Amino acid sequence: LFRSVVVLHPLGGVDDELRDRGELGAAKHVVEHLLELRNDHDKQERRYADSRKEDDDRVDHRALHLVLDLLALLGELRQTREDDFEEFQKRIYARIEGVPLQYIVGMQEFMGLPFRVNPSVLIPRLDTEILVEQVLGIIEGKDMKRPEILDLCTGSGAIGVSLAAKVPDAIVTLTDVSEETLQTAMSNAGLNGVNRRCIFLLGDMFAAIPDDKTYDLIVCNPPYIPSAVIDTLDIEVKEHEPRMALDGGKDGLDYYRIIADKASLHLKTGGLLALEIGAEQAADVRKLLNDAKTYEEIRVIRDLAHLDRAVMATRR
Repeated sequence: LFRSVVVLHPLGGVDDELRDRGELGAAKHVVEHLLELRNDHDKQERRYADSRKEDDDRVDHRALHLVLDLLALLGELRQTREDDFEEFQKRIYARIEGVPLQYIVGMQEFMGLPFRVNPSVLIPRLDTEILVEQVLGIIEGKDMKRPEILDLCTGSGAIGVSLAAKVPDAIVTLTDVSEETLQTAMSNAGLNGVNRRCIFLLGDMFAAIPDDKTYDLIVCNPPYIPSAVIDTLDIEVKEHEPRMALDGGKDGLDYYRIIADKASLHLKTGGLLALEIGAEQAADVRKLLNDAKTYEEIRVIRDLAHLDRAVMATRR
C-alpha cells in the first residue's frame, strides 16, 4: 500500500526526487484509499501491520507514522462526522504538498504555552526556548522587579508573550514590521492572558520605538539566514514560511548590524541584550557587538545539540 508514498514527517519535508518523479499523485491515491477506510480504524491498523510483514523493505515507517498523524487531525477518527471529511481531506492534501502541520492545525506549543500560527509568522522552534530560558534565568538571578522588555521582530509573539507569561510583573513591548504578523502576536497575548501587560508597536526594527525610550532587556530572534541559503531549506520552510522573517541578507548579518548600531540607545545601563543566532554566526555577532564599544560580558550560549544558539551582552 505504501510502496509509492511520499516520505513525509512533521519535522521533514516532501522528498524532491519523489516529487520530480510524479509520485505525489501516487501518494494522493493512497490517501484516498485511507479515507475509504476511515470508519474502521482498527481494520486500518491491521492492514498496515500486514503490509509491513509482507514486505517490510517497501514500507517507510515514517510515512506510516505521518499518515496516521494526519488521520488524527480532526480528532478521533471514529468520531469524525461525515460532513467534516471534505475539510479533513483538504488538510491531508495540504500536508502532502508540504504545508507545515502547524499551519494546518493553526497552533504550536512554545514554552508550554499555546500559540496561534499562520503563514504570516514563523513557526516557533524549540531552539528559541534556549533564548527565553536564558533571559528568565537572568531576570530571576538579578531579582528584577517589573522589568521592561522589548521583543523586536516578534512574529507570533512567542518570545515576548512567553516572557510576559513567565514573569508576572513584566511589561513587554512587541514590535514587527508586518501588521498581519503583529495582529497574530496580539491574538496570542490574549490567548495566554497577558495582553494587559503587552504593548504592540508597528514599525521596522527600532523605528517603532520612541527615541527616548529605554528597556531593561532587549530580546530578538531576527531574520538571520543568508539569502542564497533559503532555497536550499526544506520545502516547509522555503515555500511556506514567510521569507521576510527568514532572510538576513547576503551574509545573514543585516539585522545584527542594525542591532549592534541601535540597541544600546534603547537599553538602560546594565541592561541585557539577548539575540538568537545561526549556528555559525557567533564569532561575527560577537565582533559586531565588540566593535560597537557599548557592551561588555558578551557570551555565547549553546543549545541542547551543542550548537551556538544565542548571544548575550550587557550594556555598559
